[in-house]
Amino acid sequence: MTSPHEPKRYHGLDFLRGLMMMLGLVIHTVQYYITLPFFNSKYIDPSTSISMDLIMIFINTFRMPTFFVLSGFFTALLFYKLGRQGLASNRMRRLLGPFLLFWPLAAALLVLLQRYWDTYRFHGYWGLHPDQVETLYQGFHSTWHFWFLYYLILYIGAALILMPLIQKISSRIKEKFLNKLKTFFPTIHGMIFFSLITMIFAYSNPSGRVSIDTNLVTSPLSLIYFSYYFVLGWWLFLCRDILASLSKPTWRNMGLATVFLIVGLVVFTQLGTVGSEGYTIKHALLVAANSLSILFYIFGFIGMALRYFSTFSPVSRYLTDMSFWAYIIHLPVITLIAQVLFGWEMIAEVKALVVLSLSTGICFISYDLFVRNGRIGRILNGRAYPSLLKSRNSNPPD
Repeated sequence: MTSPHEPKRYHGLDFLRGLMMMLGLVIHTVQYYITLPFFNSKYIDPSTSISMDLIMIFINTFRMPTFFVLSGFFTALLFYKLGRQGLASNRMRRLLGPFLLFWPLAAALLVLLQRYWDTYRFHGYWGLHPDQVETLYQGFHSTWHFWFLYYLILYIGAALILMPLIQKISSRIKEKFLNKLKTFFPTIHGMIFFSLITMIFAYSNPSGRVSIDTNLVTSPLSLIYFSYYFVLGWWLFLCRDILASLSKPTWRNMGLATVFLIVGLVVFTQLGTVGSEGYTIKHALLVAANSLSILFYIFGFIGMALRYFSTFSPVSRYLTDMSFWAYIIHLPVITLIAQVLFGWEMIAEVKALVVLSLSTGICFISYDLFVRNGRIGRILNGRAYPSLLKSRNSNPPD
C-alpha cells in the first residue's frame, strides 16, 4: 500500500499526462500538411510545409514514450493503493469500458469519412461511390487513435498477472535493485543506460525509431517497445522519493534532448540507402541520437512538470480532466474539418491553425456541456464536475 504521506494527487505529472494526450490533436492536424511520407499521400492537402514536418517529428519524439512512462507511474500508484482487485476494477471502468464503447463508433465514423474523401478525390463528388461501399468493413482491423488505450489495457492485464509473482521476490533483492535505480534516474549516465534498451528495439528500423502499429493484431516489436516505458514509469513510482531531484536538471535534460534530436535529423538527411557507403555507421548514430533524445525529453518534461506545475491550478486541472474526452473524439472531428478545407488556398500553417482551433473548440464545448457533469464524465474523470459554461450562464447579473 502507499505511504500515509503520499500526496493526494501528483498535479504536475497528471497535467503532463493530459498534455501528452492533447498534443495528439496537434499531431493529427499537422499530418494533413506535411511534405514527408509519414501519412497516406492521398489525404495530404495541396498546402504543405516543412514546418509541419518539424512539428510532427518533434512531438512524436517524446509524446507517447512520455505518456507510457506516466501511465506506468499511475498504474503502480493504483496497484499499491487499491490492491490487485481494486486496480482491475478501476481500469476496467476507466479504460476498458471507454475503449469498448468509443472505439467501434470512432472506427465506423472514420472509415465513412475516409470513403467520402476517396469518392471526392477519385470520382469528383461528395458521397459514397459503390466501389467505396465494399471497403467499409476494412477499418475495423485497426484501433485507430485508440491504440495507446489498447496497449495500456494489455500492459495492465500483464501487470495483474505478473505482480503476484514479482512480490514473492526477496525484499532484500528488490531493495538493492531500487537503490541502484535511484542513483540512475536523475543522472546523465542513467539516461544513457535507459536508452540502451530502446536502441536495441529501434535498430531494425531504417528511421531509427520504432513505428506504432495500430492493428488489433499488433506488432510484437511495437508492443514490447512501449511496454519498456510503462515499466520504467512503474519503477519511477517505486523510487518516488527522488522525484524532487528530477526537477533540478530539467533544462539540462531538455537541452541535451534537443541536441540529440538535431543530430538525429542531420544524420537522417545524410543516411542514404541500405548498403550505401557509411550507411551502417550513420544508421547506428541515428538510432543512438533518437533513443537518447527520447529519454532526455521524457525526464526533461517530467522535471518541468514537477518544477512548475506541482501545485493545484484550476486551469491545468480542467485541461487534464478534458484531455481524455478530447482525445476520444478529436480524430473524426479533425478529419471532417480537414476535408471541408481541403484544397482551399491558404498556407499550410494557417490552415492547420484553423483546423486545430476549431477541433479544440468543439472538444471543449462538447466536454463541458455534455460530458463533464454527466455519466460519461464520471467514467472518464472518476467523478462528475460542474460545467464551466453552465455555471457562468446561471450566475445572476449584478
